[in-house]
Amino acid sequence: MKPDHNPSGLAPAPIRKLLARAAALVTLVLAVPSLLALLGSHHWAAGLCSELRIQWTLGLLFVLVVSVVSRAWKTADVAVLLTGLCSVSILPHLSAPDTATGIKQLRVVTANVYSRNDNHKLIESELNKAQADVVVVVELTKSLHQHLQRAFRSTHPHSIVSCEDGGNFGIGLYSARPFAEKSILHFNSPRLPCVAVTIDCDGDPVHLLAIHTLPPVGRTGFVARNEELSLIAEYVGDRDDSRVVVLEDLNLTPWSPIYHNFLTDAGLTSAGQGNLTPTWYQFSGFPFGLILDHILVERDLGTTDYRVSEHAGSDHRFVSAALRWE
Repeated sequence: MKPDHNPSGLAPAPIRKLLARAAALVTLVLAVPSLLALLGSHHWAAGLCSELRIQWTLGLLFVLVVSVVSRAWKTADVAVLLTGLCSVSILPHLSAPDTATGIKQLRVVTANVYSRNDNHKLIESELNKAQADVVVVVELTKSLHQHLQRAFRSTHPHSIVSCEDGGNFGIGLYSARPFAEKSILHFNSPRLPCVAVTIDCDGDPVHLLAIHTLPPVGRTGFVARNEELSLIAEYVGDRDDSRVVVLEDLNLTPWSPIYHNFLTDAGLTSAGQGNLTPTWYQFSGFPFGLILDHILVERDLGTTDYRVSEHAGSDHRFVSAALRWE
């Protein structure tokens, strides 16, 4: 009997054949959501597929490696094509942000705290780590507001809130600086309050809009979220302010065509440009997570020192950044 000899160092033929079949099957499975994502502006299921483009890309890269190892060249070609289609929407977000300049600064933090999170001390501690002038809290309950109002009495004495118990759409803003104007807005639903304030920063007004959109699950949520984003883009575009900031949980990732359209229509850019740190889900073992929480800025504002917080008892992590201008 002759000893087995494999001078090429390749896996034995039966194993290569098994790997090739597995790679072809996984490629077929991943092809469906990857192609559906191209229709992400038109249907809620396709929209969800577009939110997961990072996951599809990583899966396809793994398939590509397996295809090369098993010498399944046709499957590798398909994986390369699908990876290219997915990465077209991801690559622009990987570019380095413009260098923020200016001596004037306003630091902001936005936090989806999870309405059932009763560890108010931990929330307070994580918010204080941001050392922010403006604190936005989403899923704000009455008990958390009372706690933060006491905790922030000396540091952030100015506030505007719309609390909600038994739901997920309470929202509030706490500021170290006084408001020049403040209001609670409802764009397309009375159950979805948004906080709008203008803060006088040493003679320069900065307008902040804090929002929390509906999750785009099902046709109703998908349409409602998109309608709200369209109205917000119109609101931002109609303002004369050159320094507008939109903060919080958009239930939207940067790879979605709806995200791209929203930023284009509103004239905004992301403070998290170039940063792929997920803001949801909070557990590090969750596969890669999603970027759902955002700080978006307009025209004259640059951003620096963008951070994603540690776990604070919520299913989201908090996001902060310093805004700079001349």
